[in-house]
Amino acid sequence: MADGFNNVQSGADATPAREQGEKNARMTAGTRELEAIFDRAERKGHCVAMRPGGRHYQIMRRRVRAKTALNPFPGLYARRAFWDDLRPGAQALCVIRGAHELHERWTFCHYSAALVYGLSVSYRLLEQVHIQTKRAARSRSSKQVCRHCTRSQEDQTGIVQGVPVTSLKQTLLDCLIAAQLPDALAMADSALRIYGIDRDELIAFMADHGKRRHGIRGALQVAALADGRAESGGESILRGTIIEEGYLPPTDLQVKLPDVTDPRRTFRADLLWSLPDGRRIVGELDGAEKYVNEGMRAGRTVMGVLLDERQRESRITALGMPVMRFQFSKVREPGYVARTLQAFGIPRARS
Repeated sequence: MADGFNNVQSGADATPAREQGEKNARMTAGTRELEAIFDRAERKGHCVAMRPGGRHYQIMRRRVRAKTALNPFPGLYARRAFWDDLRPGAQALCVIRGAHELHERWTFCHYSAALVYGLSVSYRLLEQVHIQTKRAARSRSSKQVCRHCTRSQEDQTGIVQGVPVTSLKQTLLDCLIAAQLPDALAMADSALRIYGIDRDELIAFMADHGKRRHGIRGALQVAALADGRAESGGESILRGTIIEEGYLPPTDLQVKLPDVTDPRRTFRADLLWSLPDGRRIVGELDGAEKYVNEGMRAGRTVMGVLLDERQRESRITALGMPVMRFQFSKVREPGYVARTLQAFGIPRARS
């Protein structure tokens, strides 16, 4: 044609076009295979483990650059849509399971093991993967991996959710030594609640296996304070903060209180103080979870949950007990818990 363009390519041009078509077909097949790999990993609740140079590695890197996938840990990948729907604890579990695929010899310990056991681990403790190493190992901790030397040959390990971890009591010992009181108490309370651990047996184990370890005295104090009646990690963190601030801790947890308008019904209070002067004060922890989680709302609307709470609080105050409410999002703010306790006349604890 006069304009120099032709819809029918010459023989010389056909070979590159055919090669490009074959390349596109291979890319399409590779993309489909990668999607299937993501699907399988997501059903199992873990990240995709992939080493450089693998069949799908270049496609994966393009996905990361396009921000449709991400690389939360060296060698591990996840689709962004899947990842963004997970809470931090579930994200950390995905990383741990994926890391186990990449490093089959790793034994997970400390906060990583506690999470695998299903204990209440504060999100801020999950930024690294914690693994156990022998003293002779030359590898050092990094931004993503925290390595802990094996303390003795007696350290026991097991498989939980398909992941090798230190024993539950050893995990608790390590965590309670390392964590601050509120976070440590959340893990200890949940261990008693979930596994029915005897508190005295836990204290005896820690006293025996934690000899001469820095921080063992504080860990034993946390173990002595542990209470399986605590219903959530948030309640435990609040209680730990109260103790840490030096105030009298609640004298009872998850207390049943009668409904003054209906003798067949009872209410349950998170915390209860029975003070020396005869006053009884109820403590309640408010979090966003019960409003946004449909499962916790049990079919009720958010407005329905709020109305039920107001009615419940009116029944409790009718018993002559003021209700002291704490907002979980503010519990870690300096002075917040202390100011609330002071406002309701909660005394300081004796030394």
